[in-house]
Formats: sequence, structure tokens, C-alpha cells
Amino acid sequence: MYQQNKLTVFLRKKGMWSSRGFWKPGETRLIYQVIDTVILLLIVINNRIKTNGLFKLFTLKRSRQGKNIVWIDAGLHEQGAELEFVINNVFSGYKNIKYFGFECCSKFCLPLIERYKTHTNVNIHNIALNNTENESIIYHDTKRGLGNGLYKRKGTVSEIETVPSTRLSTYITKYSIDMSNSVVFLRMNIEGAECVVIHDLHKYGLLEKINGFYGLWDDVRMLPRNKRNYFNKLLQRYNIQNLTFNGRDFRVLPFIRLWCIKYHIYTQLL
Repeated sequence: MYQQNKLTVFLRKKGMWSSRGFWKPGETRLIYQVIDTVILLLIVINNRIKTNGLFKLFTLKRSRQGKNIVWIDAGLHEQGAELEFVINNVFSGYKNIKYFGFECCSKFCLPLIERYKTHTNVNIHNIALNNTENESIIYHDTKRGLGNGLYKRKGTVSEIETVPSTRLSTYITKYSIDMSNSVVFLRMNIEGAECVVIHDLHKYGLLEKINGFYGLWDDVRMLPRNKRNYFNKLLQRYNIQNLTFNGRDFRVLPFIRLWCIKYHIYTQLL
């Protein structure tokens, strides 16, 4: 299970760090982007020292070569950039790994299914992760689909779509994903539905088997207060701290930010 580090706890208490990072909403000035990136760098270095010790601070070699790895990516969006990055830059050449990707928007997902149809270890699904096995209504927004999801954004909905849905716990059982004998990573950027997934994994005893959590989970703030509070309690109970990994990491200081994400993933494999 991912262990929350003292640096992150300190920054949270001081109001200097949240799921949005140091980046202020709508802020474009370079100074805030640089500060946010420096904070990210400090966090991944601190996590490496606490997890693996000072002597492995500069170790970049991937270990656990005989260990199975599972990468679950929920919210691929249009390009599936995060999934592509881990396939080509993080786990390239790694044989014992399986990728499972989810995208609720059909027009975004179908091209991704076509792209990876020859990859035997990549499974892409046009499915919404929810707390039901029935169909779900997906609300499309007007901002290039960046807010597509289970929850309606006031004044931004352009159309709706009905898609199949599943609990992640059910999917894990259906596809016989061995979480007990694998290093498991979970990246989510599903517009508030992270709360549903975390609750589902907790309910079925799977949450503590996740080794690393990634993605921007700030849209949970759209949910009712009682759901937000319960979500935050589960994060605290399991010492979960998600590390940023979404579109902005490819746009702003990408060399440094993507290196930090890659470094953090390797920390879980040493």
C-alpha cells in the first residue's frame, strides 16, 4: 500500500498542498508552475528516501523483474497520453505487465481500442466505472470533453450518452487480476467518480493491495459534503496520497514532471 510521507502531511497542514497541488485554479504565471513542479520533485525524492532508503536515492534501474505488474488506467480521455507514456517510457521492454484502461466516452474510446488491438497485454474498454453493473448515463461537457463523466456539470453539458458500467472490484474478479502477487498501480481522472471507485475497493478489501495511486482527483469537490467527507476519511485511513498524472504534466515543464512521475513509479518497484 502507498505510504503517505511526512512532507506531504506537513504541506497539507500548512495549506500549501492539496489534490490540485500548489497550482492555483486558473493560474498561468510561470512562478506558480515552477513552484508546483519543485514541490512535486521534493515529494517524490522524500518518498524514495522513506520507502527505499538514502542509498537508493539515485537508483533508476527497475527491480522486481520477476514480479507481475498491473496498471489500471481510468479516464483515458481522447489521446490516452498517460497510458501511452507508461507503456513506452516507464515499462518498455517489461514482459510481466498487463494494462487495463477505461474510457466512458465512446468517441474517445473506440480509436484507442483500435490503436491497441494488436497489444495482447493491453485491454481497453468503453465502460464507466460505477457502483452498478447496469448502464450509466454519461454527461458530455462543452470543454473538449475534459469533464465527461457520471456527474452533471452545471451549465456545461452538451449531450448525454448511455454506456455499460461496472464496479472495478467486479472487473478485477472477472479478468482474474491477481492483486496479491502483483505490484498494482491505479491512475484515475474520472471527474469525481474516484469516490465511487475508492469506496468499492475498500468494500471488497482491495484498496490496501494498491501500491501506487495517480491522477488528479480534485473533481470530488463537486459531490455532496457527506460523500466528500467519507472519501477523505478513506484516504486518511489507508494513508493514500495520489500523485499528479494528467494532461497538465505533458504541457508544463513536462521533462521534469514526467521524470518525477516515472521516478515515483520506480520507487514502488525497488
